[in-house]
Amino acid sequence: MNTSTFLYNFENLHLYQFHGSFFDIIGMIIVIGLIGIIYYIIPYINGYFRTEKERSEQLQKRATIQELIIMKDIQSELEQEMNDQLLQK
Repeated sequence: MNTSTFLYNFENLHLYQFHGSFFDIIGMIIVIGLIGIIYYIIPYINGYFRTEKERSEQLQKRATIQELIIMKDIQSELEQEMNDQLLQK
């Protein structure tokens, strides 16, 4: 049976104490503030880029649809001209 009691060694206590100056504290507050600001701003920036990407994709789809409509109109005109030529013979 072990009956020894725990004795705390106070020799290394100074290693775990903060010996910062006023500027160190202000610097830490600024860094924590910047991290907080970045944490709250990043989702908005990400959302902006996401909406820009969706908008550019939508514009590309519109351009493709417009080209398809023009191609369909040209095809209809050609078919009409071919029918007219066949009817004239």
